[in-house]
Amino acid sequence: MTSHHQTTSATGSFLSSPAGLASWVGASDHKRIGVLYLATSLLFLAVAVLLGLALRLEVATASGGMFSAEGFREVLSLRTSLLVFLVATPALVGGLGNMVLPQMIGAQGVKFPGLNRLSYYAYLVGGVLLVADGGVRGGDLSAGVVGASLAGFSGFLLGVNFLATLHLMRAPGVCWTRVPMFAWSIYAVSVLNVLLAPLLGLATALAVAVHLWTGSEAPLLGVGPVLVDHVGWFQGGAALYVLAIPVVGIVSDVVAVHARRRLAGYHALAFCCLTMAMLGSLSWSQSVIVGGASVQALAARSFVTFLLVVPALVMIGALVATLHRSSIRLSTPMWYALACLIMLTAGVLVGLFPATLAVGVHLGATAFGRAFESYMLMGGVVLALFAGLYHWWPQLTGRLYDDKAGHWGCLLLFVGFSVAFFSDLVMGSQGMPAGVSGFGSASPEMADLFLNGALVAVSGACLAAAGFFLALATLVRSMLSGATAEANPWNGESLEWRTASPPPTENFVEVPVCEHGPYEFEELEDLQRGAAS
Repeated sequence: MTSHHQTTSATGSFLSSPAGLASWVGASDHKRIGVLYLATSLLFLAVAVLLGLALRLEVATASGGMFSAEGFREVLSLRTSLLVFLVATPALVGGLGNMVLPQMIGAQGVKFPGLNRLSYYAYLVGGVLLVADGGVRGGDLSAGVVGASLAGFSGFLLGVNFLATLHLMRAPGVCWTRVPMFAWSIYAVSVLNVLLAPLLGLATALAVAVHLWTGSEAPLLGVGPVLVDHVGWFQGGAALYVLAIPVVGIVSDVVAVHARRRLAGYHALAFCCLTMAMLGSLSWSQSVIVGGASVQALAARSFVTFLLVVPALVMIGALVATLHRSSIRLSTPMWYALACLIMLTAGVLVGLFPATLAVGVHLGATAFGRAFESYMLMGGVVLALFAGLYHWWPQLTGRLYDDKAGHWGCLLLFVGFSVAFFSDLVMGSQGMPAGVSGFGSASPEMADLFLNGALVAVSGACLAAAGFFLALATLVRSMLSGATAEANPWNGESLEWRTASPPPTENFVEVPVCEHGPYEFEELEDLQRGAAS
């Protein structure tokens, strides 16, 4: 096996040159834009974690002391908007994608640096508007809706840039069958963003036009409110399943490198990424079907959701097959990847129940439906984000982190998520309502049962919050006092490991030549073949 190691060198790295705040504000280096995306999305995520903890405490105390009924719904709307519009895709695609995608394909940068910078500022302004207005609320044309639209426009700009980069800037030898799976996942999500963002922009423009023309959203037979609802769901309706695409892309690269095993079903994984993106572009409408919809409309919603589950399960099965008889190295990134794989599997399987017509109507408005969203948005996205950060951190920053602290952070996150979400599943199956601070018209016996379940859930949420801040603090501490890292501490074979650590502004001193696929760990495979013979 040919090993591609580079010496660690901070000279001329993207972190140190050029220096000063102005160089970051006007940055054109994709890695710096990725840092800005990550820092901003992690800030929004921290706010969402604290809001979620406050909401669970309000339900568990059953006192109504922190929020009024209307205030509870507004905070819940803000938290959901943060996770869907400002955390999931911006962190995984805008953040990690910007930091590693061009290096994965041997490119010196992205195709349109100015467009990349514009996408971040559209995301930042949209995020500020959305937070200031308290989220996206159905039927209400507001700054929050405009903020969500700007977040969607940011995704559109990212999609155009990444598609052009992947098509036009691959290094010699990087054919489509030698592209890492994370790059494939970004390609699929970029296609989805390019397809849906124009619809999002059109819906927003029409809603604003109706508002300016009539002075309110109510006239014109309710056209205004319907358009506003579509604004949210053009961007977020397919998010829960489609977010599995970059999640699986990150987990695939982490599993392959830390298990030293070629990905099982590489071509099937790439095809499933594209399939989920195409199906996701059709599934937005399921979220605007209201009570009283026809049986045919509900059946179509269920059918599309079940179609989305098929490629998701295929991707999970391919990752499990990769782990079979491999040489697993239980590093911190692998801990997060395995925890994420479990959460993603649970989320996909749990999502089958709300998608089933016989029980979906009853479970959708309960804590069961909230648990499904939590498994995908929190369990999948947060664990995948930390898996990718811990995996590429030594190469991107040139610093090592404390493995023991990283393990504890993962353990707290996984146990906390499991306790909180499973409690929601159990209580939701018993009819515990979601989205309200009380238990409605439940009998005293059921109210006591729901209260006990809420107490268990809030204990899990506290553990998860502690794990999140510990995982974040471990990375920050490594930047301040971490030991110097090798450029390729995991012996990865994809091109991002061929550059210095931290990488220079141009990524590579000279354009690399790709001689084999990103998962050809020949040394281990030769050893396995020898043992089998």
